[in-house]
Order: sequence, then C-alpha cells, then structure tokens
Amino acid sequence: IPKRDWSSDVCSSDLARLIFHELAHQVAYVKDDTVFNESFAVAVEREGLRRWLAAHGSDADRDTQARMQRYRADFIALVQTRRDKLNALYARGGAPESLRAAKREAFVEMRAEYENLKLQWGGFKGYDRWFEQPPNNALLASVNLYTQRVPAFEAMLKAQGHDLAKFYAAVKALAAMDKPARNAVLDNYR
Repeated sequence: IPKRDWSSDVCSSDLARLIFHELAHQVAYVKDDTVFNESFAVAVEREGLRRWLAAHGSDADRDTQARMQRYRADFIALVQTRRDKLNALYARGGAPESLRAAKREAFVEMRAEYENLKLQWGGFKGYDRWFEQPPNNALLASVNLYTQRVPAFEAMLKAQGHDLAKFYAAVKALAAMDKPARNAVLDNYR
C-alpha cells in the first residue's frame, strides 16, 4: 500500500495500525514471498486495529478509521480494476504501438477515476503521491502485493476463532512449506 498524506485525518490509531503491521513480520516472514508476507501483515494489521479501537479508540478514531478503510478499499478496487483491464488488453495482443497507446489511455482514465473518487471523499488527497509517480505496470502490481492474499488470511484467522496464538501457529506452519503448497492451502481459504 502506498504512502499516504493523511493531513488532518491522522490519529493515534494510524500509528497502532502501522505497529501491528510491522510486528506481524516478526511473527512470520518467508524469504522471496512478498505477497505472503505483506498480505499476512495486512491481515494482522486489520485485526490488531479492530481490537485496539475496541479497547482504546475514541469515537473519532473509529470514525476516521472507518472512513480510511472505505477510501483504501476504493483505491485498491480502482487499481485492481485497471490492472485487470490492462491484463485483458495484453492478452488480446496487437501491434506494440497500439498497445502502448491503449496503456497510456488506461492510465489517463485511472487518473480521472481517482479525481472522481476524491470528490466522493470530500477532497481527501491521501493517494496523490501514488498518482504523482510515473504510471506503469509495476506500480499497479505493488498494490496487489499487499492485498492479494488478505482475504485468505482473514478467513484463516476466522477459522481459528480469531485466536491469534492459533492463527500465528497456523501461519508459521504455512511459512515452513514450499510456495506451491503454501498457495494451495491459502487457495482453500477463499
């Protein structure tokens, strides 16, 4: 997930969320599997934040985080939709210049869609920095690295009764497997 400029929306729960995310990497980390590592950390971040808000968050913290989660979900959906459209474009094939032109247009459309989202968000500019970078496939893929397996990890946590000790033990067992086996297990949690 890209860096954001939270401006006035910064609250103590943002720091808690970041800490939960980074500490998750201390629980389980698999060399050369960024999708596993980051998706696991995002799942822990979300669960940790949910618990932190229940125990320590103010109404303002809860409201801000609910709004930020909506914005984040909208941003991820925007990027994923554009990535899917580009993948379909590449799969159809065509002349290289035609593909490059279609790709440029897709990025222009994505930028326009983002500007519309900002209007819906009341002018929130938290993803402006991400859009200031030159658009490319790697930039789109970077968002997927953090989100691709989050639903599977959240389903796994739910299957463990939201017991973090059991969840961490199951994730550590997954981390010890080779990548195809890990992915097969995670695929079953959809």
